[in-house]
Amino acid sequence: MKLVGIALAALAMVGLMASDAGAAYVSELLFVGAGTYDHDVNPNDPFGYGDYGFFAGDYNLDIHVTDEICNWYLDPSLSVDFVGAKSAGRTTHHIGMGESGIELDGDLIPWGAMGYNWEEGKGIYVGLGDASGFVGFDPDVLVGDYAWDIDGGGDDLAMRIRPSSDEMLAYSVRMRMHRSFTWLSGQPAAEWMAAWMAPFAGGVAMDGLEYGLRKIAIRLGEWDTEDYSISYSGRMRITGCDDPPVPEPMTLLLFGGGLVGAALLRRRR
Repeated sequence: MKLVGIALAALAMVGLMASDAGAAYVSELLFVGAGTYDHDVNPNDPFGYGDYGFFAGDYNLDIHVTDEICNWYLDPSLSVDFVGAKSAGRTTHHIGMGESGIELDGDLIPWGAMGYNWEEGKGIYVGLGDASGFVGFDPDVLVGDYAWDIDGGGDDLAMRIRPSSDEMLAYSVRMRMHRSFTWLSGQPAAEWMAAWMAPFAGGVAMDGLEYGLRKIAIRLGEWDTEDYSISYSGRMRITGCDDPPVPEPMTLLLFGGGLVGAALLRRRR
């Protein structure tokens, strides 16, 4: 669930930093955080409602934009580590995302298997976009309390975003998860996410994103056997404004997650 919060804790927070030459932009979001997951909040009902996880992190970005139509590429670098709480035979798990694809405990899901091509020095092509929408971006718009009710059974996720310093675009993020990994693995969350994002992606079905997130959800369900300490860190980078190619499906617009959800799918309390 945290991955849907990360990888589900950022494109909404990713701006565009103009290069000196003015021919391309590069934008980066840097984040780091940690949390805990309690697998047996209600051992008799792993699909039930309770406080299963709490995560806290800091997110930093810069936004400098020009008014252009851009050809955007996404270059994610993400690492999430799970350390089991059992005193004997402590379990560890790892999720990574980078140039080769998504890695789950050493098992690689290549970008090609999700229908994407990685372009050296740029990342994955995510389509055309109008950067002018970021020109009037107000950083205060992200500050607030948010909640998501995915299946109509109560708030499955709750998030609080606050300024973390005097820097204009530095944020402190707190997320509480009220559903278990087992519950998540049985939900069509990736399908819902693709459907939610379709209006922002020109109506193109986000098959590759759905496939990758579904693989992550299934693996989290398999790992839901003990309590974990979880740490995560990463970078989301976007480059743009090359000469545009023939448009292709924009299926990765939501990689980066919880802050994307906060901006596009949020319900402010």
